[in-house]
Amino acid sequence: MALKLLIGFVALAVLLAAATLWTAARREAQAERSHPPEGRFVEVDGHKVHYVMRGSGPDLVLIHGASGSLRDWSFEAIDRLSRDYRVIAFDRPGLGYTPRLDADGASLREQAALLAAAADRLCAERPIVLGQSYGGAVALAWAVQRPKRVAALVLLAAASHPWDTPLPRF
Repeated sequence: MALKLLIGFVALAVLLAAATLWTAARREAQAERSHPPEGRFVEVDGHKVHYVMRGSGPDLVLIHGASGSLRDWSFEAIDRLSRDYRVIAFDRPGLGYTPRLDADGASLREQAALLAAAADRLCAERPIVLGQSYGGAVALAWAVQRPKRVAALVLLAAASHPWDTPLPRF
């Protein structure tokens, strides 16, 4: 009896997992159809990086925060800033349309190195780098790794220190 019960629970768990994966894939496809990439892609060492570039003037790179995408900037900020700057907004690895770097995600240094190399490919040799929230931590890593290749650093509510306390659920 216990074996039958165990087999039933395992079968139910497998069925629920399959249904969850199928539903997630369907919703992801719907989201991609309704919100296709806004920009273009640049390749860095075989890795695609999604970006939007507008305007002319000094280079300004925008890095979005946690769980966001370059769409965080495209509602109005890119249009306003592109009056005075050549604005380049990137999707960070694993978010938006830039694929993850690997199964474990990417460290701040890895993200910064990828975005800096993508900026180099777009001929932004010494940009102003603006990072918001977790993107500010990526911007800090960029500036630490390449201090002579950053014209200025702008941090908006940046995560800059280790956070040792747990976050509240909501």
